[in-house]
Amino acid sequence: MVLRFVNQLCAAIGRSKPEVAKIQDASARGLRANISKAVREAQAEGSVCDDGDPGEIADFLVACIAGIRVAACGGADRKALNSLARHALRALR
Repeated sequence: MVLRFVNQLCAAIGRSKPEVAKIQDASARGLRANISKAVREAQAEGSVCDDGDPGEIADFLVACIAGIRVAACGGADRKALNSLARHALRALR
């Protein structure tokens, strides 16, 4: 919840203020680290392809999430958003 608020706040303000950019960067690093850890665990379990770098996969997922947010802001319905998420996750197999 806090991460979502930070991202929304930073998106609204932009990167023009160094102190806000610093918070945004820390938030992004934390998100990437958590997703990378989850990817490593999923690779060990065999539910995610094991030939990809966890950090690169995390970057891919963050980009997919950003795209899904854009689609939602553009008026995409729940069915379309779920489809986008399903296709992003399918790419990890």
